[in-house]
Amino acid sequence: MAAKMKDLTDLLADEDTGFRGYIAVVGAKVMGHKFFGPDRTMSLNFLHNADIPEEEDVLWCYVEKERGLAPRIYPVVSKPEEDES
Repeated sequence: MAAKMKDLTDLLADEDTGFRGYIAVVGAKVMGHKFFGPDRTMSLNFLHNADIPEEEDVLWCYVEKERGLAPRIYPVVSKPEEDES
């Protein structure tokens, strides 16, 4: 599993690669700040499924990456169809 995650991070970080597709997120922990202006921020903390979830608890994200740019990740409402590639 660690080797597959390294492959995915290498793919997401590669400046010469472009792609689009879906990623299933079964667990996430995100912390940071939302910027409201030069003197105002709000703390962010997102935690989802510390354990392996049931199928309906999987979060799906659509990922786009253009060559030379960072990947853009968009949450989607429902699971993508199998024939969407």
